[in-house]
Amino acid sequence: MTRIGATLLLALCCHKVASADAGAAAAQASPAPSADQIAQLARQLTPRQAIRGHFEQTRQLPFLQQPFRSSGQFSLAASGRLVWQVEEPAPSRMEVDASGVQLDGNSVDDHGIGQLLSRLMLSFLSGDLSGLQRHFEVTGLQPGPPWQLELRARGRLQQAIAGLSLDGGEYLQSIRIHEADGSSTLIQLTAIDAGED
Repeated sequence: MTRIGATLLLALCCHKVASADAGAAAAQASPAPSADQIAQLARQLTPRQAIRGHFEQTRQLPFLQQPFRSSGQFSLAASGRLVWQVEEPAPSRMEVDASGVQLDGNSVDDHGIGQLLSRLMLSFLSGDLSGLQRHFEVTGLQPGPPWQLELRARGRLQQAIAGLSLDGGEYLQSIRIHEADGSSTLIQLTAIDAGED
């Protein structure tokens, strides 16, 4: 896995319920949501101004008993620039916008899964779900609030990710990444505040 991919999955990579609860919720989610339902969710997620908040990430690997945890702050500017600042356990800063990805001030030339994941994260936070079906099959949508969205990866993304579970209210609140190797990453977004850049 590339450095940006590892950083996303260890220091970046957004479900606030245990796996059993997630499975039950997924079973309740309505199959094959319509384009109108997805468009409505996109409108709901589109921030009207800059947002910022706290994140906690938990990465569970099949061969480790204890999960790897990281935390920090994130911000999404009205211009569409996402800043992901890891504070614990080791400082790291990632910036993502339409022009690319920077990790600790250095441009990332990775055009693989890592960069795709970072761009998807920016899309989910900004409410831009227009390219969603190019990379994922939408397997369930439970309208809200609170809402829940279940996605199954397509194409080359399946090499790294089996699927995603997202939920939230006014804003995206959590993402669970179900990885192809059986690992999982949970990102929880809290203390979300809207304001000026």
